[in-house]
Amino acid sequence: GASMQEFLRALAEAANININVDPNLQLRVYNNFQGETPINILLFIAKEYNLDLGFTGSIISVNALDPAAVRQPARPVNASYDANNKLISLSLENDSLVVVARAITQLTGTNVIVTNDLQGKQVNLFVQGMELAPALRQLAFSNHVKLSETSGGTFVFLPLGANEENFI
Repeated sequence: GASMQEFLRALAEAANININVDPNLQLRVYNNFQGETPINILLFIAKEYNLDLGFTGSIISVNALDPAAVRQPARPVNASYDANNKLISLSLENDSLVVVARAITQLTGTNVIVTNDLQGKQVNLFVQGMELAPALRQLAFSNHVKLSETSGGTFVFLPLGANEENFI
């Protein structure tokens, strides 16, 4: 297997993307991917090896996930999804954005990611019978975070940059 640094350097060069890797990552990668998008490979590697992906403009930073930032028990998220009509309902009150994103992913089958900068973010929103993308945009707007959609259909919540505002 290749070192994590070698693996991600090769991925960055092949996909023409900017990846910054924590030099302290002492991991070996034994995976082989074919016909997969770079973002899906990064998401898989991050999940498989407990890594955090941070986004700064077009640069992706890869670091070890802080175990203290993960695994606080949470109350269930008040969310439901009508799969036939593809409509989501959310009643959120000081819910963890990470837990909400996980619940939405499980309900809808659409990947919703939260960057590490937003691990402690609490959110509020009430929407009834709304399509997923507009509901996620409303969630981002109402809670002063940014929503980005990848070409593969994954949604990513990011912090707003300095002097940046979001619009709906």
